[in-house]
Amino acid sequence: MIDSELGVDEGFEELLHLHRARWAERSSFDSPEKIRFHRTVARRLHARQRLYLSVLEVEGKPAAARYDFVYDTKMWCVQGGWNPTYAAARPGLYMTEVAMTWAVGAGLREYDFLGGPGEYKQRWSTGSRELMTVVARNPATVRGRLVPWAERGRTAADRGVAAGRAWANKAAARRAPSGGGQGDA
Repeated sequence: MIDSELGVDEGFEELLHLHRARWAERSSFDSPEKIRFHRTVARRLHARQRLYLSVLEVEGKPAAARYDFVYDTKMWCVQGGWNPTYAAARPGLYMTEVAMTWAVGAGLREYDFLGGPGEYKQRWSTGSRELMTVVARNPATVRGRLVPWAERGRTAADRGVAAGRAWANKAAARRAPSGGGQGDA
């Protein structure tokens, strides 16, 4: 479903523009490869009638956009963006409401915000799921044989960072002035 006079390619371009306007350097579309991937996915989902791409216009100009996909009885929230000029009107929340209203009207039973933090996700949700990372490797390949070594290195680095933080916290606590000053009870 494309809720716009624009086609999938034009709507996707507006989404990219608005997403970058909103998220700037934190944009999920931060490389040509990611853009190419999502553009291809959007086209394929559209061909299967599983794309939800909506562009909101204000005075004839794109102001906000929403990019989600649908499968079976569920809608997945992928990305959105809006012109920061309209931030006070909360266009992201409005576009989420429009998407959910469409989903209910289409007979869908669930709207999944996917991973990541967000106060707005908690506001709209009735529950959450724990996410996990699964790493699969093919031990018949060089790359597959290197995965365990890379994981061990990452675990050691994480422990090193944690130890460094603990040391810094202890050092800061030792340097902090102790009680006994004016106003202490």
